[in-house]
Amino acid sequence: TLGMTNSALFEAPGISWILLDGITPGLSAYIHGVRLPKATENIDEPNEALINKIFDQYQLLALNATIPDHNTPARRWVESVGFEETGLAPFTGTWRGVPHSHVLYSRFKE
Repeated sequence: TLGMTNSALFEAPGISWILLDGITPGLSAYIHGVRLPKATENIDEPNEALINKIFDQYQLLALNATIPDHNTPARRWVESVGFEETGLAPFTGTWRGVPHSHVLYSRFKE
């Protein structure tokens, strides 16, 4: 067990994985973590397949991710797989002693 409620791990073996938390079937879930290969080129198909599998398995209307505003690679990744910036939670933590915010991203079922 991962110590999270309503969590699940989806894998594209040898390529990447997506860890979900806060899954509410029929409604939404949050991406808790993602593992991508060091070279992120040419992995759109496996990522898209994983995301579609998540939507289908839980019949989700939305998949969400909250990402620290300074985490540019993660923000680029969610944008590259069709997530939209939908909100901001200001000053939710610190990074290297500097206050930062979390950006909310969502991808809606097509």
